[in-house]
Amino acid sequence: IGICRRFWQAFSNATAGSPFSRFLSNCPLKKDEKRVTVQMWNPLMPNQDVATFLRRYCTVIREPQTIMHPNGLGSGRLSVIVQLRPDASSPDGLAHLPQSFTLGNSVGILYYPGQPRCCRRCGREGHKAKICTADSCKVCKTDGHATKDCP
Repeated sequence: IGICRRFWQAFSNATAGSPFSRFLSNCPLKKDEKRVTVQMWNPLMPNQDVATFLRRYCTVIREPQTIMHPNGLGSGRLSVIVQLRPDASSPDGLAHLPQSFTLGNSVGILYYPGQPRCCRRCGREGHKAKICTADSCKVCKTDGHATKDCP
């Protein structure tokens, strides 16, 4: 753990000319901080719109940065560091981000290490949306009505 702390101190205090300045990372000692990769199908979606969406579910620590393709073009992928919110009902105590989302007519997916695989329809683990039979709401987290019918 001492080596991790020294590395993180060096990384955090890096100057503009330091080799560390070219990298984007999060503290490996904090389990609630995650480096999230967001893939937007529309590469022209403003980074600020993605950050605003993420703020509904977590705290954005470092604003989204475009991941460039090796040939110098934008890839439609963004990298952002977030802090997940606590959730006592979750097995690991954290409220995880949705795997897929839409902003207007743009579809996006996001992934990060430790992200649980959940049904995109009901938000529960253990099955896929294709075989989901639940009639539950992702907004108020209750059964009995669909998300689109939430009061």
